[in-house]
Formats: sequence, structure tokens, C-alpha cells
Amino acid sequence: MDNVRNQVAVDDTDYDDDQSSERHRAACEAIAVKYPYLAEECAAQIKRRESSDEEAESYARYIQEQRDSYTEFRHVRSAESAECAAEWSVNDTCGVPHKGRWYIGRVVKKNRVTVDVEFMRKNGSEATVRAYIRDIISDTTPDMHGKYYGNTDKEPKTFPWQF
Repeated sequence: MDNVRNQVAVDDTDYDDDQSSERHRAACEAIAVKYPYLAEECAAQIKRRESSDEEAESYARYIQEQRDSYTEFRHVRSAESAECAAEWSVNDTCGVPHKGRWYIGRVVKKNRVTVDVEFMRKNGSEATVRAYIRDIISDTTPDMHGKYYGNTDKEPKTFPWQF
């Protein structure tokens, strides 16, 4: 039935030119009048289309809320970093978060709200990371280097050969 209704929509209406919800409803209603045996399928398609449109609108609202929330977060993060900027200068030693760990490093470049921090990884390779000033800390105790931050129950995985 669905294929018949779709073929009729293509052949007997201009639905292919304008596939908006309103045009879809009008095409289905016109088909239901002309072909009464398709009326039930047309009503079902109208209902499915309305449900689909509502879902799409709901998702669009959700995405917009997420964007707005992230924009607000960025503004707050930048404002807090700008307030802290006077406390830091190039060559200061700091703790910097990077990929879930803290590293002890040296500020090599300072911007308005960010700093570039150079540090040594535990494997001995050098790395530079850009961090917001509000996120760096002055605690540079050696035992902090490489430690996890954030969720306290997050610990490195232990593999059988590490016992």
C-alpha cells in the first residue's frame, strides 16, 4: 500500500517539487479523497510525518541548548582566565592538566587568556600544551607529575603482568 501511495503522490501531485510537511499533508489528503482505499495509509503517513517533524524539532532545540550552554561556558572560562592573568608570567613553573593527567611545566608563552606550557612526559619526551590560565595551578610538587585529576575513582588500569 505504501508503494502505491508513494507512486500516486509522484504521478498525481507536485509533491516531488515541494516536500514540506504542509505539502505532504495536502498530497496525502488529496490521494485519500481520490483513492478511498488508500485513506488509512495516508492518515498513517500523515501521523508518522508529524511525529518525525516533532522529533526533529525537539532534537534541534536540544542542539541549540547545548551550543548555548557551551558558549556560556567558554565566556565564563575566558573571563576567569583574564582575571587570573596577572598572576602568571613567562618562565613561571606551574601544574598543567593535559589528557586527564597533571604535568609540571614551565610557561613559555602567555596570551590574554591562555598560556603555552612546556613539560616533560614520563617517557622523557617534551611536549607543549596550550591551557587556559584559570586551569593551571602553582602546586608543583614532584609526586603530582603524571597523576590523574578529576574523578577520584579513575585510576590507571592494572594489567596482569604489572603485579
